[in-house]
Amino acid sequence: MPLSNFDYEKIFREYEKKQMRTWHLLDERRREIYCLIPEYKILDEKIAELKRERRRLKYTDITGEGVFISDVFVTFGPREILGAARLYIPDTFIEMPKEVQRMKFPSVSRPQVILTSLDSSVNFAFSLVDIRTPDSQIGTLTLQMKETLKTANPAAVFYIEESELLDSGARSVCLILKILA
Repeated sequence: MPLSNFDYEKIFREYEKKQMRTWHLLDERRREIYCLIPEYKILDEKIAELKRERRRLKYTDITGEGVFISDVFVTFGPREILGAARLYIPDTFIEMPKEVQRMKFPSVSRPQVILTSLDSSVNFAFSLVDIRTPDSQIGTLTLQMKETLKTANPAAVFYIEESELLDSGARSVCLILKILA
């Protein structure tokens, strides 16, 4: 005879109570040991840090299983951006809703594509700009783009600046920055 929902929930509640008691006893015992042998707590903390570091070193490729970012495991997948580039973007990112775009990027020349984390705290913004610029002037153009972004967002901190010649003959300029709130 199959279990009813009531019976199943009753069994599960008992299991959770037993599990909580066990965790509580384990925690009490651990605190006792830490009081008796303080070095044991230091050793436990070192082991925990080594485990975290080993885990971070294992997952270092966004094209593979994923990476840890601030102790959160993030998986990535390739996305076509404006038909011009294929980038690995976190799987949980969505296209920012238009009404949010207008609030976060009030300029009428806002980026063409804005992808965001679910809490909207991290954004990837992309624009395809057809500007015929000689290679010798790419540095100047990049500096002007940075100054424009810095004027609009004085708290912006730039982390990466890259320029790459694409197979199509076009040049890609990538600026990675963080806007500090």
